[in-house]
Amino acid sequence: MLPSSKIHVAHLRRGKDVRHANTHPFSRVFDGREFVFAHNGTLHCSPGDLDAEDFPSLGSTNSELSFGHLLTRHAGVIRESDYPGMHAAFQAIDRYKGVDGRESTFNCTLSDGEYLAVYRDLGGHKELHRVERRPPYSPDRLVRMEVIDSNDEFSELERWRDEKRERRDGGYVFAPRRLTNEDWNALPSGQLEIVKGGELIYSSRSP
Repeated sequence: MLPSSKIHVAHLRRGKDVRHANTHPFSRVFDGREFVFAHNGTLHCSPGDLDAEDFPSLGSTNSELSFGHLLTRHAGVIRESDYPGMHAAFQAIDRYKGVDGRESTFNCTLSDGEYLAVYRDLGGHKELHRVERRPPYSPDRLVRMEVIDSNDEFSELERWRDEKRERRDGGYVFAPRRLTNEDWNALPSGQLEIVKGGELIYSSRSP
């Protein structure tokens, strides 16, 4: 079966404590909606900065802790899909410093299955790029899919290509680096962008 979803979130990373509880994206049910969250970077905080009382962590990462903090301390802006408020919430976490003065790095994505929020670190940690995809789709820009345990891989792939050529939808891909020779746009430091229904509906101003 081919995957069907409005939004896909994938996170590839190296980890020291490798187990399911520490695997991105993290998921929580909040206000009747399931949210997923992924973070790239490192948080340096003072004791008490992050409050995840209502959504305690299952693992040991500061990424999951920041997710619980968002749903606990910033429940109102998340519940109401207040995008400017969400931007302020991300930046508040981004500005945390450790007791030794080290600054946090905070690239992240948050989604409830209807919208995707993508935030770029204030200090320019790593990179974050966006590309718009609209039909007709060129075959060399499609993700090649392998059909496991099937002798019919070629026909499955061709059917998927045919389906994509006929559809009129589209959307955006976000990634830390430019993955193709398409016209990728770099997100400025501190920027939040929201995609919903395949359209870019909100883009904050950088500070």
